[in-house]
Amino acid sequence: MRVPLSLLVFVFLVSCGGTPTKNKSKRSYDDLGDINKYQKKPKVSKRYSRKTDRFPFGKDEEDVLISESLARVSSKIAGKVAGDDDPISQIIGNCYKKDYNDAFEVADKNYESYKKNPAYWNQVGTCFLLKNEQRKASIFYNKARSLNLRYTPAINNIGVIYLQRGKDQLALRQFKKAIRLNPSAKTPKFNQANIYLRYGLHQKACSIFSALNTSTPRDVDVVNALAVCNMLRRRYNSAIARYKSMDRDFHERPYIGINYALALKLSGEKGEAQDILDDIDISNLGVLKKYYRSVKNFIARGRR
Repeated sequence: MRVPLSLLVFVFLVSCGGTPTKNKSKRSYDDLGDINKYQKKPKVSKRYSRKTDRFPFGKDEEDVLISESLARVSSKIAGKVAGDDDPISQIIGNCYKKDYNDAFEVADKNYESYKKNPAYWNQVGTCFLLKNEQRKASIFYNKARSLNLRYTPAINNIGVIYLQRGKDQLALRQFKKAIRLNPSAKTPKFNQANIYLRYGLHQKACSIFSALNTSTPRDVDVVNALAVCNMLRRRYNSAIARYKSMDRDFHERPYIGINYALALKLSGEKGEAQDILDDIDISNLGVLKKYYRSVKNFIARGRR
């Protein structure tokens, strides 16, 4: 049977970090009109270097974007980044820990040193994006771009904001621009592929995900995306094989488990599909609530 695309696609969007290799402040960056007044003492400005604008991690077989983004890392790793000697790492590490006051205190303290560094403004912007304050995030991302028009992390992140606002075409334009300026950047490629997958352009999407999978074959989000590609091609057994390659704990994640259950149902394994669906953590489905109900009803039917 033909499966509705809406049942298959969950887009996992990723913002770019872009970072070189404590009493809580009440001022933070909530007053955008006062961002030039935080640091009184002049300091030597830290120049931006693309070579050091990466997180201090080596290759990770389970996270293809580990050197570019903290969007999918554990709180433990975020805590490690927050404890790094580099102030920009401290800012974003604290924000991913949701310690926003600590993050903004570090930003205040290091303003004069990093005010001409686009990575600094990009990370402050991502803090606001994590707080669901898109307008403020956009202001800081554009500030980063004003310092370096070719700064791809901020361009990617503006694309993420467009997607959150439902402006997919504008988002895709930003991701393509980021890739054009930095062909080695993986995060905008990941986001671009997810948009293609959302609209059923699985040939374009799968070629990108396959390339990402070559370097990081155990990244669960890439494996999930490739499994969805297989389902769109009606290669249900291949999709199931990819899900079985994951650690079983990942099947409890709704955006993975629901897809896995659907693949099993489509291959005729209704009982196994129901077992996987029953093990999914449904305490926080969020935007996947409708998707979960649709797949649940589909599995409950007697016929394929």
